[in-house]
Amino acid sequence: MADGADVTDVKIRKLDGTGNVLAFADVTLYGKYVVRGFKVMTGENGPWVSMPSQRDKDGNWRDSFFPLNKPARSQLTESILAKFNSLAPPPADESGSGKEAPKPS
Repeated sequence: MADGADVTDVKIRKLDGTGNVLAFADVTLYGKYVVRGFKVMTGENGPWVSMPSQRDKDGNWRDSFFPLNKPARSQLTESILAKFNSLAPPPADESGSGKEAPKPS
């Protein structure tokens, strides 16, 4: 896809589902670059993807990575959500802490 992003791998770390963040995602682009810090968030219309961000000197959150066009954003978010939806839900975290679910042994 000329205007899209060449997403070659997506790694998802699902959370226990007690907060607004459902999972964290790391994305490999073009088989050469890894971007960490995507978040799959809850929303009124279902899950959506938040871009990696950090606070600026004024305390405002700013995206530290973002696609420059709509086709690239669509391909990126669709790849993350497809991988997220393909995974089984994590085991419940009984502490209700909102931390990552334990990894199976």
